[in-house]
Amino acid sequence: MNLKTFLLVVSLALPFSMLHAQESKFRYRADVLKADSDAVYKIFLQPALIAKCVSRDLYDIRLADEKGKFIAYAIVDKQTDGNPVFLPFPEVKQDVKSDSVTTFIVDANSGNQLGELWIRLKSNEVTRTANLSGSDDLQRWYAIKEDIELDGDQSGHNTEYEQQLTFPESKYRYYRVRISNKNNDPLQITAAGVYQATGHTPMLISAHQAVLPAVKQGSKQTSYIIDLGDDHQVDELVLHVSSPKYYTRNVSVYDISRGHEDLLTTDIINSRKPNALSFSSKTNRIRIDVQNGDDNPLVIDGIDVFQLARSAVAYLEKGHQYHLLAGDSTANEVSYDLTFLHSKPMSKFPSLSHSPVYKNPAFITFTVVPHRNFTPLLWGAIIVVLIVLSLLTWRMVKELGTK
Repeated sequence: MNLKTFLLVVSLALPFSMLHAQESKFRYRADVLKADSDAVYKIFLQPALIAKCVSRDLYDIRLADEKGKFIAYAIVDKQTDGNPVFLPFPEVKQDVKSDSVTTFIVDANSGNQLGELWIRLKSNEVTRTANLSGSDDLQRWYAIKEDIELDGDQSGHNTEYEQQLTFPESKYRYYRVRISNKNNDPLQITAAGVYQATGHTPMLISAHQAVLPAVKQGSKQTSYIIDLGDDHQVDELVLHVSSPKYYTRNVSVYDISRGHEDLLTTDIINSRKPNALSFSSKTNRIRIDVQNGDDNPLVIDGIDVFQLARSAVAYLEKGHQYHLLAGDSTANEVSYDLTFLHSKPMSKFPSLSHSPVYKNPAFITFTVVPHRNFTPLLWGAIIVVLIVLSLLTWRMVKELGTK
């Protein structure tokens, strides 16, 4: 290999190694669905990804392409206009294979009451019928509405279209859409979710199922400990009190995840309004202190834990594979040119989702290799020195005796 060729190889390999080194500091990764066209997109950040961030301000999130090059982005947690925004529910994969039926299952998170569900399908001009059912455990399914007519794409100008499914108010965690294909080729559902009104009030999503708290009795006080498992971003708690029928209590909420307690908020809950406690904290353990006085403790059936819906907004190009990174304790806040944020109203940007979070294959764990254990050698040297000193002392004493 001549010098010119060697320099060319080095010049090509050096940028790649530098980009790889950038990604090697992040512990976790999630793949973004491919963009259909060059545009500014909102990538909905799932609670599991935010939980893997080391920084409470989410400074260690990065967006990168298939070459490891970081892409400019901004994290937003509210909209700047009043138009509704589509919130896709996470898809639940099940081993359901049938040529005659298309099955799509989503996790509605908190099991909030729903009366409509929007599904996104690849464009078609066929007529099919769908059945909608609900479940709380993915095992037992209950009918909600049957023979819902799907009319196909009426515009004919898009690669995808949306169909609204309206039904009686229901409260399930999981919703399943089953489309009868009548022994024809199946339809493709790409997403299902709801439209939420936006504005200056941030939108809330449920990060967890209701958590049944552990109760700790105290002096005229009851403490409820919530263990979230991972270090989640928490922005609101909703307490479900079943007894007594009428009550008013003072409550204090503490973050107890770091060996000491940090007061998050104090409030008053009562039976005349929903018991929502708002604050902002990234934590895995929360304690709620309820002051009962001489009254009996409240009977709390469960606690819903919510976090603000956050999205990474970025300009993405068609044909590229993008991914999100998180979990770098050394990452600092980045400063990008965010002019693209003002190209359209926030609600007009199309939405993308990302895959479940997994360990970043490029992450490098630095381990300290212990040096050789010199203890046996040290003891051997001490023994040799003692023997030599003993011999010298013996000779000296012998010579003194002779004289």
